[in-house]
Amino acid sequence: MTDIGFLFPGQGAQTAGMGEELYRSDAAFRDTFDAVCEAVSMDLRAVCFKGERIDETAFTQPALYAVSVSTLMSLRAAGVVPARCAGLSLGEYAALAAAGALDIMTGARLVRRRGELMGRMDGAGGLAVAAGLPRERVCELVERHFAGRRLYLANDNLPAQQVVGGETELLDEFCRLALEAGAALARPLNTSGPFHTPMMRGAGDELLSFMNNNIVFSAASVTVYSNVLGAPYGAEDDIAALLARQVYEQVRWRECLEGMMASDRLLEVGPGSTLGGMARRMDRRKPCLPVCTPAGLEAAAALVNRKEGVS
Repeated sequence: MTDIGFLFPGQGAQTAGMGEELYRSDAAFRDTFDAVCEAVSMDLRAVCFKGERIDETAFTQPALYAVSVSTLMSLRAAGVVPARCAGLSLGEYAALAAAGALDIMTGARLVRRRGELMGRMDGAGGLAVAAGLPRERVCELVERHFAGRRLYLANDNLPAQQVVGGETELLDEFCRLALEAGAALARPLNTSGPFHTPMMRGAGDELLSFMNNNIVFSAASVTVYSNVLGAPYGAEDDIAALLARQVYEQVRWRECLEGMMASDRLLEVGPGSTLGGMARRMDRRKPCLPVCTPAGLEAAAALVNRKEGVS
């Protein structure tokens, strides 16, 4: 039996039209998507398919979650189930849903609240990526040039790909310094706030209060990686506390991805192919199939049925 890992994308993967083909062609996707729309009292069809307010955090997060968990249910209906899951930032909620640790509709309401809280920081800053520099070099740049200022390490994505977050004018300065230091690329990301930095502490604290009063988590049926730990959730870990910390602490995605390499095959469950690209840069022999279209779903089902491979 093929050991399959599911990767779920985070904010920044959104694009107008995401999920529309599957919505029109696949009943499992459509039923789940409509149920999520009802659970959050939002017309996510307008957000996902038409791109209305798609880059506003309060809309982006439930929209991405809806597409990811609807694709998940399409895969389940096709007999494709994971051995392990990981999601980048927002994607961790879909990963927990895939593992049965979070009820899908409860997760939808939680993600809507998360989006509302984090959306309060829209315009207060953002994120920027630097590629081609070792993590140690990026840390040195931040410590040397931005000590006492609001710029922080936000994501450890790959050995030579780091994300920083903070005030917008500092991001531009960081990108310039990173390029001067030899980065192959340094640019702002398609996000609207300084996520995974201490600037988000208030949102994280409010999210924890909401979870403690409204959300019940269950034991995961398969391995799920925590962004904060860079390792799988343990039986004694407080999922709510770790999800709250994820809002304002650095995402240890490189370590999560290293763990996911134990799977024979990887599927990117949701829009885009960014996470698959990261997986290939970590191990070029590791196939990763994007699944957010009818063709992707068919290829994933064929993989399980051993009708064809993935390249």
